Amino acid sequence: MSVTLKQIRAFQAAAESGSFTTAAERLNLTQSAVSMLIRQMEDALGLPLFVRTGRGVALTEFGAEARPGLTRAMTELAEVADAARGLNDLRRGKLRCALPQILAAAWLPKALRRFRGAHPDVRVEIADTVTDRVAPSVAQNDAEIGIGPERTVGPEIQATPIWQVPIHIALPAESDLATAADFRSRDVARMTWIHYSDEFGGLMQRTILQAPDRDHGRDIRVRSLITALSILRDGHYATAAPAYAVAFAPLFNVAFRELADYPAPRRFLLYQRKDHALSPAAQAFRDFAIANPPEGAQTIA
Repeated sequence: MSVTLKQIRAFQAAAESGSFTTAAERLNLTQSAVSMLIRQMEDALGLPLFVRTGRGVALTEFGAEARPGLTRAMTELAEVADAARGLNDLRRGKLRCALPQILAAAWLPKALRRFRGAHPDVRVEIADTVTDRVAPSVAQNDAEIGIGPERTVGPEIQATPIWQVPIHIALPAESDLATAADFRSRDVARMTWIHYSDEFGGLMQRTILQAPDRDHGRDIRVRSLITALSILRDGHYATAAPAYAVAFAPLFNVAFRELADYPAPRRFLLYQRKDHALSPAAQAFRDFAIANPPEGAQTIA
């Protein structure tokens, strides 16, 4: 039999008051209940803790020696309970989230203001990274959760769809196609394409570019959408980008166009490790993100 927190509380109350009756009053228990808790504790320890007298109770030598350790144990357990309440109430805790850099820059500032307004004591750590590194950041525990476009993941990752995000074509602002009345996939296929994601780039080749085995010598490969947008403004380039990236059109001097023949949006997923119970902070941010998608996106019901 192990010693319980109830037994330690009964022991402390009786040791302080010198009376099972007074201890029972403090704990809102009956005198017999306190006596039983003490007896169970003595049975578990194998030694008596109190000497019963006609005037009350007094600690035995063993009871006096055990009291400081039991007091520390109760204090530490109370601190653990308080910490748990703080985490559950979001009065403390930490949010560790991985996001693609453009999503972090376009959506996160406003979203974070609202989230921190509701939970000001939650510490926030954002792993802003390239799109293909969001899920691996979660798998490697660099972040507890991640939000990003749909990607192939390993068996250790659970991926839950949360948003539908339209995909636009980014072009130099001075390009004739930036203002063309009719804008279709065939127009983009003739341009030099900037790839910034292996998996997404393959999808674009099969769909928008309509050339699964495209080996265009002029195409450029980078790792970051930020780099892609910086490059394409100075040439006959194009790339695909989520609709929320339009916020950066003036900064990079680019235009964003919807394709008349490619209206399909991309699914954005929330990534977490399988068999991992989310912390209260991560769960709260997950729920917040689902209810507050980026501009132009829709929550997946």
